[in-house]
Amino acid sequence: MDKELSFTATILACGQPINCLGEMSEGPVILDTPNIIPAHALEGAQTLGVLDGSDEDWAHAEEMGLITFRKATVPESMLLYFRHSAEGYRLYVRRGACLGYGVFKNANGLIEALPMGSLDPTAWRIIDAQSNELLDLSQLDQDQLDILLVSSDGQPVELHTLYPVGGFLACHESALPCSLTLQIENRQVDWLGRD
Repeated sequence: MDKELSFTATILACGQPINCLGEMSEGPVILDTPNIIPAHALEGAQTLGVLDGSDEDWAHAEEMGLITFRKATVPESMLLYFRHSAEGYRLYVRRGACLGYGVFKNANGLIEALPMGSLDPTAWRIIDAQSNELLDLSQLDQDQLDILLVSSDGQPVELHTLYPVGGFLACHESALPCSLTLQIENRQVDWLGRD
């Protein structure tokens, strides 16, 4: 672990902070597989994503059966700890209902915040969306940057649509890379630090 390159930050997609879908909604969160056609249903409460849309969008989505959940009070932004390692950055939740969880890519392509077990969270490469170069925190002057995330096995992260009320993060071979906004809160954060 390299403390000099580790930091805490929030991630925004389409201008909205990502969080666990279950923390932003009421009712069961059922998602379609992003990487298998025909799709099958998956439990998605721990999946990272964003919820947005007007009251009319939500009413339409419920009426048409496009979603299985309702909008709830917006929680505090999820703060992530980006722990630098030779394999890339491993992400851990430092603020929010999933405090202490790691961020994992599952076999179905969902990106989820899950309790820590015997496995380390997925390692991610952070790419500057404008230069297409790996993030070098030591050369970054600003605290906000548009990025692309790629898993250590080379699969891009996309914002899979939850029409018309938002989307969820997915990572698989055929994902369409999406630009996310990284908002750094603290730099040079120690693994055991409270920042």
